[in-house]
Amino acid sequence: MEEMVEYAKKKKISKNKVIEIAVKKLLDEEIKNELRHTFEIALNDKELEALAEEGLVIICLS
Repeated sequence: MEEMVEYAKKKKISKNKVIEIAVKKLLDEEIKNELRHTFEIALNDKELEALAEEGLVIICLS
């Protein structure tokens, strides 16, 4: 997770860019909070968990 955050910061990824982060299990609370804080995600827990169950979380930077 830290690598993805650092990569996004280093590359100065556009706020309109969609980042796909692969996950192997449901997101734990710490990761959800880090994602929300870092990318200002407007997804609720249920939406995050549904995406995580599919093995992929799609984050739209706003």
